[in-house]
Amino acid sequence: MDKYFSGFRDDYVEHLISSNEEFIITFDANILLNLYRYEPKTRDAVIALFKNIKKNSKLELWLSHQVALEFNENRFSAKDNKKQGFDEVKKVFGTFNKQVKGLSKIGGKTTNLDKLRKSLSKHIKVINEELSKFENEIVRDKTKGPDRVFNTIYQLFSGHVGEPFDVSELERLYCVGEERYQNNVPPGYEDSKKTRFKNYAGISIDSRFGDLIMWFQIIEHAKAAKKPVVLVIEDVKGDWLSKDFSRVRPELINEHYHKAGQCFYAVSLSQFDYIFKDLVSSKLTDKAKNEIASLTESDSKWLDDIIKAFEHYGGTCTLKDVYEFIKNNSERDFPVTWETIVRRTIYNHCSQLSAFLGGEDRFEKLSSGRYRLKYDL
Repeated sequence: MDKYFSGFRDDYVEHLISSNEEFIITFDANILLNLYRYEPKTRDAVIALFKNIKKNSKLELWLSHQVALEFNENRFSAKDNKKQGFDEVKKVFGTFNKQVKGLSKIGGKTTNLDKLRKSLSKHIKVINEELSKFENEIVRDKTKGPDRVFNTIYQLFSGHVGEPFDVSELERLYCVGEERYQNNVPPGYEDSKKTRFKNYAGISIDSRFGDLIMWFQIIEHAKAAKKPVVLVIEDVKGDWLSKDFSRVRPELINEHYHKAGQCFYAVSLSQFDYIFKDLVSSKLTDKAKNEIASLTESDSKWLDDIIKAFEHYGGTCTLKDVYEFIKNNSERDFPVTWETIVRRTIYNHCSQLSAFLGGEDRFEKLSSGRYRLKYDL
């Protein structure tokens, strides 16, 4: 049964670890691009994890050509995203400050609210100073010296990037991909509505098939290296993960074994850190794991609610419409900054904006604060 259906085993992870001594460790593009979005301590912890993987003789650090291409093409957007997030924080605090000043005038001086405002002003001053300090750090990171993340990735993966597919291979893959996507065969079919193209060495690469290109490049490398593959991924779409199994889809495990003759698994950074703790000495802190999870949450949990809001309004609406719909139609717990998370998620999925992360291009900006869903689900 294992020869044909190992992906359906409930103990597949234990089976993977116990039956293999060496592994290829590879990543999707968002794992690398998120290094620009993490706080410095989290970023350094993830880089340390990469370095420890490379040092271990039983682990081969490797990157598919498609992922390397997406990293190079999207790194500036990822860098700008941090500034975008800071601008949102600054805007929220500025609104709060104005509201405090306005409310303190209600009822005149007899209410003592003006006294409260004056008491708060010293704390507001400190916050403004911290905001200015952080903004200066962002500006320095953008303008001074080399790009540390870029240089680190290039050093780590030098000599460890796969070969690209040529034109004929891509054309064949596109034909296969069209049929797979029509039948919801994973991975990548949830990207079927993408409209962007990437260019490499005079070859135009259809972004709809980015995940599928990565998938077949991983299979080819595993076949040549004769080693099992662990893909570290932050993509939580249904064309990668199974709700029934709460892990990577069994179909992918089975297809990889059938075509490469090797085991395959996909995990998040935090899961990798836990599963391979005996082989990798570095350990992500709980704070780092929480930050990594929070970035994933904006795409995995809020995007569905946002799309439902757009569909409710016929595909076109304002940010205020989205906030109102989610507030009235969701039973989730709302963090203080939930509106900022919603807004950021829309920005991250709109290719017209600098905050676009190079993934799903779901929204079109029509005017200030007004957007359109690019396609119906």
